[in-house]
Amino acid sequence: MLREHRLNPPEWVERVPEIVPGYPDRRISKPAFAAELKKRTLTNLYNAQPA
Repeated sequence: MLREHRLNPPEWVERVPEIVPGYPDRRISKPAFAAELKKRTLTNLYNAQPA
């Protein structure tokens, strides 16, 4: 839950239902936050200095 919220904040992405049953919803970034979301990766999260 925390990982998902860190990588895809709800106010930055839009959830779109998947067409194929059984697959999770797709997350589509809102245009204003697309560049910032590309920087939010697990690698960057793990390499960041602890606060």
